[in-house]
Amino acid sequence: MKIRIQDYNLTFTDLMKYSTWEYALDEEEVEGQDERTVRPYLAPAPLDLSNAYFLVRASFVLADGTSYKGYIKPKPVDRVDAGNFMPVIVPYDLSPIIVLGKDHIHFQYGPEKPDPEEMQRVYSLFSKKSYEVFPIKFSSDVEILDSVHEGKLDGFMYFDQYQGDFVHTISLKSTDIKYAK
Repeated sequence: MKIRIQDYNLTFTDLMKYSTWEYALDEEEVEGQDERTVRPYLAPAPLDLSNAYFLVRASFVLADGTSYKGYIKPKPVDRVDAGNFMPVIVPYDLSPIIVLGKDHIHFQYGPEKPDPEEMQRVYSLFSKKSYEVFPIKFSSDVEILDSVHEGKLDGFMYFDQYQGDFVHTISLKSTDIKYAK
């Protein structure tokens, strides 16, 4: 069975069935597929990030101890800029997302602070107050070779100045990231 899904359409059930998803970049020319199309990756652990571009199931623990599942995009250690990498992991590049049914809860807002209505919408999805949500600790459910695959979210992440192609940048430092609650 050929399974192809857009990453933004992955459900909790999809993540529980397959813990690792590979971007189907070699199939972008197939009608209905693009750079956001993923497929299950069935190779045994540990995951080698040099083989492809992945997203992996992750566990998230909110400030009040509530657990959720979602996914991250692990980052190879050899792509971490040692000059910018701080002892505290900068989670922005890992693109942490919690999946609640069909809802994907994002924590990256690029160069603009999220508006209060958006933050309240997220708190409503959790049925929690900000202090019950943040900080959020997360880690990969998949064993991964030589990677950054865990972190902590102190709020909704943004940076208040343009950083170039912020989706793919590896030049963000911990001091560039701001947090909103």
